[in-house]
Amino acid sequence: GHQFTGWSGACTGTGNCQFTITANATVAATFSSAAIGPKVLDIDGNNQYDALTDGLLTIRYLFGLTGAALTNSAIGAQATRPTPQAVLGYLNDIKPQLDIDGNGQSDALTDGLLIIRYMFGLRGSALINNAVGVGATRSTIVNIEQQLAGLMP
Repeated sequence: GHQFTGWSGACTGTGNCQFTITANATVAATFSSAAIGPKVLDIDGNNQYDALTDGLLTIRYLFGLTGAALTNSAIGAQATRPTPQAVLGYLNDIKPQLDIDGNGQSDALTDGLLIIRYMFGLRGSALINNAVGVGATRSTIVNIEQQLAGLMP
């Protein structure tokens, strides 16, 4: 009854997890209790993608905020996830998919910045400049834009 939402750590994405162990490594698999659907970055669940709601919720989450600090003034109209608990639960479920650059970590100052820039309409070098993490498997404009477009069909 649960849906696999992705890998984090030494593996990223949702495909097979295969890597060579050369040192201590951590891999985590995340499962959601409900189907996520194609609109992954619609964080508040109102069928819209908005930098000042969904983007802000994502970056606050990646900075570690919870409770009212996570959601204050960042929930859109007609949200189906209007409470801090609902938003936090959803973000926990999709956390592996927030690793936009594919470096095995979901970080506010890389992945969160890429998400919010994309939602504000930035593309090309303005999207990725100084926002791709160390060890990224997705580091080109095309790779990053494709990853984000897939989360916001």
